[in-house]
Amino acid sequence: MASPANSAARPPATGETAHGRGNMSVKGAALWAAASQYCLFALQFFTSVIISRFFLLPEEVGLFSVALAAAMLLSIIQDFGLTRYIGGHPTADEETIRSCTVIAIIFAFLLVVLIGAISWPVATFYNEPRLGPILLLIAASFLFVPWSIVPLALINRRLDFKRTFAVNISGALAYSVAALTLAALDFSAESLAWAMIAQTMTRSVVAQIAQPTPVRLPLRVRDLRDILGFGSASTVLYFSGGIGMRTPDMIVDTGSGTSVGNRALQNALARRGSVSGTVNLMSVTGQSITADLGVAKKLGIRNVSITNLIIAFTDTPAFTELELDRKPALFLGMRELRLFKRVAVDFGKRRVMFDLPKLD
Repeated sequence: MASPANSAARPPATGETAHGRGNMSVKGAALWAAASQYCLFALQFFTSVIISRFFLLPEEVGLFSVALAAAMLLSIIQDFGLTRYIGGHPTADEETIRSCTVIAIIFAFLLVVLIGAISWPVATFYNEPRLGPILLLIAASFLFVPWSIVPLALINRRLDFKRTFAVNISGALAYSVAALTLAALDFSAESLAWAMIAQTMTRSVVAQIAQPTPVRLPLRVRDLRDILGFGSASTVLYFSGGIGMRTPDMIVDTGSGTSVGNRALQNALARRGSVSGTVNLMSVTGQSITADLGVAKKLGIRNVSITNLIIAFTDTPAFTELELDRKPALFLGMRELRLFKRVAVDFGKRRVMFDLPKLD
């Protein structure tokens, strides 16, 4: 796989601008990242509770969730490794950034076409005509994503988490306001899809204000070749590791299919070179949290071992609530629990029992 650290490893030419690494302290970056995660959680929780309690019926939320899960199956190509490519590039000069922006736009249109293509088959399969229009609205939200992917990658490269906070919170506020307003106006499940459009549009506008990434031609062929090579390899790697968890795992409100680890566990695995990539965790009402993606070669539970465990690392408040934020901890997801014949939880004795499947 081509590495951005080896591509274009030259100083920027005359007239080019290199995007540096930034000088925010680790403590400051951690505080801003934590503030972003907790504020996003609070907004998502508030929006979900109000919508579920006063405006939308469970079947309406479920309808949107089915459409969202179908779209997330294809959203694996959304980032195309661009965040990692920009983060690891030696200079991130303007020519490279323009190429990344163009590729992000191309793949956004490709994703819209693919989601549009499955809208009718999905609606037919579930015998629910409303799924088609909802999927098309979700597809439209991805048109705005390219205008935030590259700016956020540059902002994170500089460790400027203040601006990352501003982008994320503005998008979450736009989602909450749109979802609550449209749900109150009886837009039903479609209100959540329209809210996704409001969220991605707002994130893109704020991201472009914080870090403009204009599109200008022509582009360097070498940059395009390097980015496409790196992105293709990253996508194949991510697809092979994550295809089994893309449908239920993003609906985290009703029990995550993805195993979720805290930052302490991520740091422990990072020392062994096991952490790479990012993933978007999507709640049942459509809000998303970006998490780092990693693979643990082996997880031991007494005399049971699970190999090649895929873990999403993020600062979820659940770890803090359970006083598990300072030591490595893991929420085991449904993807792994399905490996067992039966799982029983004794809450009184704080014990979990696993029935192993019979070996043929």
